[in-house]
Amino acid sequence: YTVAASPGVGKSAFLTELGISVARQNHRVLIVSLEMDRREVTARILAQSTAVPWSRLVANRATMDDWRIIGEKSDDVAGLPITILDTSGVSIADIAAHARALSRDGLGMVILDYIQLMGDAASSNRTNEIGAMTGKLKRLAKDLHVPVVMASQLNREKDESIRPTLNRLRSCGDIEQSSDVVLFIHPLFKNLGDGKTEVELICAKNRH
Repeated sequence: YTVAASPGVGKSAFLTELGISVARQNHRVLIVSLEMDRREVTARILAQSTAVPWSRLVANRATMDDWRIIGEKSDDVAGLPITILDTSGVSIADIAAHARALSRDGLGMVILDYIQLMGDAASSNRTNEIGAMTGKLKRLAKDLHVPVVMASQLNREKDESIRPTLNRLRSCGDIEQSSDVVLFIHPLFKNLGDGKTEVELICAKNRH
């Protein structure tokens, strides 16, 4: 599965919500975070499990009421079967090794945030490199019989209000080819207060 959006639209928040939902059904989730470190991912899980704004947690501006709410929910959140891999320079082979080890305990989902941060960004053939990585993730999903959910950036448009199409998948057409499902997160209304944005979730491809 590919979840694609422009920067800052909510890919990480959406993927975290998926992970929390699967973990609450007692399936282990592997989150591979290339953009945020373990502390930031944990803060996001706490925020989305308690409704305490993530921005206040990561900026160390949580109020006493925020900490009270977190304290009430901390045992529940700490018990979620979520493993976070935030190693810089992680490879598909590393992800596969961790996923196979966790599959012995009932792995339910692998989340990768996000594909363009993998490999060598200065590669002379970036398209082929990303294509090879998405193909390996596809095989991993098939071998382990678990959904692999991958975030992807979209190529920028001058007018970001235009609904995205598959040709905006950044760097590589192989992302579309390897994906059974492609979802776009498209902002409709921004700045609705308290940092909220209303978005549309577009199913641009569904192989099944």
